[in-house]
Amino acid sequence: MHLIENYALTAGLKIGKPHISPLFYPPPSKKFITLHASSGMESKNYEHYQDVVDKILPELKKAGIDIVQVGEKNDEHIRGTISLLGKTKLRQTFYILSKSSLHFGNDSFSSHVAGFLNKPLVTVYGPVYPNTCCPYWGNKKTHISLSPNPALGKPSFSAKESKKRVNLIFPDKISLNILKLLELNYNCARTEAVHLGENYGNKIVDVIPNFTPNSKIITPKDSPLSIRLDYGYREECLDYWLSNYKSVVYINSLFPKEILIKHKKNIKRLVILLNENFSVEQVNEYQAIGCKLQLSYEGKRNISEVRLDFFGLNIHEESPLTKKDLDTEAKICDNSYYESSVSILSEGKIFSSYAKLEEGSSKKNEEKIIDSEDFYSEIKHFKIYNKQ
Repeated sequence: MHLIENYALTAGLKIGKPHISPLFYPPPSKKFITLHASSGMESKNYEHYQDVVDKILPELKKAGIDIVQVGEKNDEHIRGTISLLGKTKLRQTFYILSKSSLHFGNDSFSSHVAGFLNKPLVTVYGPVYPNTCCPYWGNKKTHISLSPNPALGKPSFSAKESKKRVNLIFPDKISLNILKLLELNYNCARTEAVHLGENYGNKIVDVIPNFTPNSKIITPKDSPLSIRLDYGYREECLDYWLSNYKSVVYINSLFPKEILIKHKKNIKRLVILLNENFSVEQVNEYQAIGCKLQLSYEGKRNISEVRLDFFGLNIHEESPLTKKDLDTEAKICDNSYYESSVSILSEGKIFSSYAKLEEGSSKKNEEKIIDSEDFYSEIKHFKIYNKQ
């Protein structure tokens, strides 16, 4: 039963048709679709919209269609969209929705308004069942409600989830339905879902400081870089990166403390990848530098033994992932491709995984998987799919 029907039954009232009064706001484009990537409930907020937008944008541009993002001023702006974040009042947002060719986004007020305005609609649901909360009015034939496979778990009905259920929806499925409703070429999104890593929505830049950046390498200034000294470095290059960027520094061997002290103000966290190279005394010396310290261990020894050796220190256990940790291991084949949320910078080139770095293959728009132990150890950052 839909929530509206439940409310009506409880109150003993008939369901009437609402009245919506839009207020004019200059449309930012002649032809556009709208995206609302937030809601009033954290567990409803899907985190892979950037992936969706990147997939559909080339076909939209061919058709002369823009994407307009509506929402609050503090919402994250999705690259490739025209931002109206925080620029419109509620009734002005209604006007923008009324001029849209299609609306997609989370379960929020905008999807219900767009549905009432009879707009083609793609909405994602996680903590609730779609049939109880989907837009009540409008043409149901053009309303697509997407939710995760029930085999992956039932809705929590909770405002916060430690691992958001809505993020289990494969982004290509959203892209496919948007392009289908717009009657555009959807071949780019015709994929079979194999795996969606839990960290795929988190964009990460790892830097192996063996070079200084050129015009082809664009690095973010608003979030810390991961400086991977465990993969090597050149001192003059390291000095450049630590001088110019806020960083999380990784070490797996004894590293000159003087360099870390010199750049202490830019080091947000020092991560020590524990092994036989470190003693408790040496770890304490790094802790005395004053940087926030994180100890990680990934190895064959029992973690309890390691924690006993470093008694009193908090050690995070890194559990190595394998092919068996894929969502659907049996689907891996010669037609399996992947996209990565990690960009690894080394020698002036960009790589999508450490397995590709070892192979010497620079990052491409889409890449075939490597059927190796090293590759599968990184799958928490990957979207893996089969082309159809």
